[in-house]
Amino acid sequence: MYSVLLVDDCATDLEGLVSNVNWSALGCEIVGTAQNGEEGFNKAAELNPQIVITDVSMPKTDGIAMTKQIQEILPDTNFIYISCFDEFTYVKSAMDNNVSAYVLKPIKIEEIEKAIAKITGLLAKSLETQKRTRRTASTLENFLSDMLFGSELDQEYAMLLGIPFNDKYRVGLIKFRDNCGLKTDRMYSELAEIKSLCIAGSGSEYNYFLEFGVDSLVLLVHEDSKNETDFVSYLNMICRQAPSPDKITCEYQAEAVPFISIHKVFDMLSSGSKSKNELADNSVMLNELNTLLVSGTHEEISDFADRYLPQNEDINRLKTISVQIVNTVTFILSEHNTSFSEIFDDEFVIWNKLFNFRSIVNIRQLITNLLLSARECLAEKSVKLDKYEGIASDIKSFIDRNFASPTIVEDVAQSVHLSVNHTNSIFKKVTGQTLFNYTVSRRMESAKVLMHDKALSISDIAIAVGYVNSAHFATVFKKNTGMAPSQYRNSL
Repeated sequence: MYSVLLVDDCATDLEGLVSNVNWSALGCEIVGTAQNGEEGFNKAAELNPQIVITDVSMPKTDGIAMTKQIQEILPDTNFIYISCFDEFTYVKSAMDNNVSAYVLKPIKIEEIEKAIAKITGLLAKSLETQKRTRRTASTLENFLSDMLFGSELDQEYAMLLGIPFNDKYRVGLIKFRDNCGLKTDRMYSELAEIKSLCIAGSGSEYNYFLEFGVDSLVLLVHEDSKNETDFVSYLNMICRQAPSPDKITCEYQAEAVPFISIHKVFDMLSSGSKSKNELADNSVMLNELNTLLVSGTHEEISDFADRYLPQNEDINRLKTISVQIVNTVTFILSEHNTSFSEIFDDEFVIWNKLFNFRSIVNIRQLITNLLLSARECLAEKSVKLDKYEGIASDIKSFIDRNFASPTIVEDVAQSVHLSVNHTNSIFKKVTGQTLFNYTVSRRMESAKVLMHDKALSISDIAIAVGYVNSAHFATVFKKNTGMAPSQYRNSL
């Protein structure tokens, strides 16, 4: 059944809609009613209706303004306008807001039912499209899985599925380590997160990501979407951002191979045989570099270069590991609120030198200089930050106690006897967050806790965490959680 919210300040018209429309025959049910736009918005935020039928002219907040507010937090909602006014301005507003129908009062039941049927028909088609898309995705995954295990290529079927089977692919394999200590359901969940990271950075509809069981993910990356260097950086990023980077391994074939040969590469990677393009253990490297860049000596940095970039190693593998080191250093610098450009004016210079060097000595020297420079930069920043940490701690404690205050930014600056700009600057240097962002995060954390109390309305929660306007609260909440307040509450 499709959910419907009715909004009209005229009680008679509202009752007429409830009683006279054959809702069940239309596949709909009324989940709520409201008599003004403000109440209508609050009900929509709470009930998440698929269809809103609203009067245009209402007290407090009119139907047009309410529509815009609802669309901010529930963009997929469908609207039908009803009005006594057959004026161009109202009709234009309906068109501008993508309203599905405009029905004049006095309401004719057949007209409103026709408008509702139009929307439910579109919703049904949308649902069928989603199901068909899921079925196609499932068929595609099955076909690719069969290919990886050596099934003969059916070119006509591949063409039907939209696979560019005459092109080349780079292949990666991300696996959980044996005896990694994670339970099956946790591995399944984390593998799904890793797949989401792959898709987010994919950049091409012709890249494919296939889950095998609960512990493995195969990446088939089209040669045109990423060159060899980008592919390695992409894998580094995924492994670094994975939920448990210390519990996964990654092997890959950076050189693109014909589609019909990907099963051979998959066999090599999955068999456990060493590939020349196996990434170094990302978690070990991250931990070592973290220590080196914070407190490492020149000798310790040189020792790191000797172990990861040995003189007798293949130069292509050295470049692969060097890319991994540069990406990891960039990540560590960002964790310390430092950018690569603070050490080198142009990051491109590093990459250009790395990929054009033909000497192992030059590559080792470049990476060693990079690590020494990063170490020196962080040491200088550490001295400056030490004196600010106490102030930042006081700021954080004040916000934790008073985040619901509507003047929290001014209040916290006054509490440490500094200007707002200076207070914000110190706090950001130490924590990486602005006063505003930290305040919002504390408000959202508190709001999530309050959502468990069913006795509190969405408006009550908004006020409790510092938002006088519940519409503003709903917008901020969805931006930070990905769900409207009512959706979040229903998920609990």
